[in-house]
Amino acid sequence: MIYTNYFLKFFSTSKKLKFITILLVMNFSFISISFPQSNFEFLNINENAKIKALGGNNVSLHTNQNYYLTNPSLLFFSKNKNILINHMKYVLDISSSSILYTDSINHLGKYGLGIKYFSYGKFEGYDVFGNYTGLYNPKEFSINFTKAIKFSNFIFGTNIKYVFSKIYDKANNAILIDLGGIFYPTNRKDITIGINISNFGFLLSKENISLPLYVQLGTTFKPKYMPVRVSFTLNKSSEKLSLNDLYSNSFAQFLSHMNIGLEILISKNLNFQLGYNYKINQELSLTNNRNNGGLSYGIEIVLRRFNLNYGRVIMNTLNTSNIISLNFNLKKI
Repeated sequence: MIYTNYFLKFFSTSKKLKFITILLVMNFSFISISFPQSNFEFLNINENAKIKALGGNNVSLHTNQNYYLTNPSLLFFSKNKNILINHMKYVLDISSSSILYTDSINHLGKYGLGIKYFSYGKFEGYDVFGNYTGLYNPKEFSINFTKAIKFSNFIFGTNIKYVFSKIYDKANNAILIDLGGIFYPTNRKDITIGINISNFGFLLSKENISLPLYVQLGTTFKPKYMPVRVSFTLNKSSEKLSLNDLYSNSFAQFLSHMNIGLEILISKNLNFQLGYNYKINQELSLTNNRNNGGLSYGIEIVLRRFNLNYGRVIMNTLNTSNIISLNFNLKKI
């Protein structure tokens, strides 16, 4: 209720906020075409411990760490000479890792460089006659360059990435682009609205495959006198979805694309995160037990030059995903 009153207050008094809100809602509502199944789906899986603990997706949470793979405009808030290392143990032998670096130089300003690696584990290969052909390791990776610029209370960012995928004997590569934006109606930045449209570009390989277009819209809000921060994020990929689902019998479908995250700010050195992902609950929970599927939680320890995050996502009663992130400021304080 506090969030609603706060938002409506600025909506009624700020023409900028009214314009950007209408624009974002129209954008998310009109992009309701059905996208075919695509390659490079690993690009839509986040391996950051804090983001995972907050529900798995977030395009509006701004900190001084390197979160620009979730939204390139978040690069603006990152510190110079900052390095972030993420590792996620996903499901079974599947894992994902990334290294993100932020710095600035003359004539270019602040920029981000990142590498993301996704492994599906090792598999035994056999031919059509059942003869053993050896082990193979399906893997994918991306190399990213990120830049962001600020105009008043608006921040725009872009991420250009080279993507490579090899699944068994087929390999594909592409040049893809992400476009993101952040808007904050107050100078205290206690409420932010973020949008990210990712993975559109062109293939370098000859395979006739589609690209995993992904649209995310979210907001993060911190009440002035409360030690909490709340985030809501809508995610849209290959399935058909529009805001019209709110007024139909498909509300559950609309809800399945929403992530909810709550950050509890214990002190300047210790934070806790809680999250819920409805889609994980519906798709990965066991048939007769959906009690905990989709829940996530984590902890953040903030030191002088280090930030250590641990996150855990409950897939179902048998499987969980564990993620760890280490952020280090290379600049001497």
